[in-house]
Amino acid sequence: MSRSMIILVMLSGCLLIFGNTVQAADESVGQAIIGHWSITPNEARTKGTLIFNDNGTYERIETDKDNSSYSVKGPYKINEKQHPCAIDLCVDKCGGAGSEWTTLFGILRFLDNGQLEIQFSSSSERPEAFPQKPDLGTYLLTRKAVKE
Repeated sequence: MSRSMIILVMLSGCLLIFGNTVQAADESVGQAIIGHWSITPNEARTKGTLIFNDNGTYERIETDKDNSSYSVKGPYKINEKQHPCAIDLCVDKCGGAGSEWTTLFGILRFLDNGQLEIQFSSSSERPEAFPQKPDLGTYLLTRKAVKE
């Protein structure tokens, strides 16, 4: 087996272990998530949108099963050096006193089909891995086309 073939096999193995990303090689995760995303409905919500802005802020708009809607805004932080990649959605200020009570701590990954998956914890602890079966803390996001 040639050296280049061995390297190709090793790289393929790394992608299987760490998950494929659909973003361009020179594009950071922080840049790749910018935009409007539709949130896939689940047992708790019927629809939703998650918007990541290029100024480091987000807005999450959801409608619950009882048809009540709410919106949450604030800054977000991404740690690409952590595996899986870490994301914090803060309400007021990330890392401020008491922010552990108002911050959603999660992990994220891009799926082969272009979707973005974010797993949040129900506590102030960051999830270590994605569950085998999506749960209420799983946000499956599909990029929306935005009319200008």
